[in-house]
Amino acid sequence: MGPMDIVYDIQVFHPDSNQIKGKIGGESIDIIADKAEALAGIFEKGKIDHSPFIWSRNHWSVTTNRDSLRHDFYHYFFDKLYEQGQSLSTHDRQIYTFIKADD
Repeated sequence: MGPMDIVYDIQVFHPDSNQIKGKIGGESIDIIADKAEALAGIFEKGKIDHSPFIWSRNHWSVTTNRDSLRHDFYHYFFDKLYEQGQSLSTHDRQIYTFIKADD
């Protein structure tokens, strides 16, 4: 399973994505819309047509998914800065500013 062909304005890939894919059996995706709806699921390897997804408007489900995404974004930033010794790109800094201000 390769990377998705869809590219979003605010998107990062978890630094340990290959290890995570192995643990969960596929590629996960979480999308939050307007801080009010969440779509989360796993594209299971070899079973993409039958992959489990959950859509929710439940406040706590959406909040949990948003916090999980924040974790992934911060993990990406820390990995890039400290593990890879790279600077954040202009786009990375824009994402960081957006996420930091997103309450």
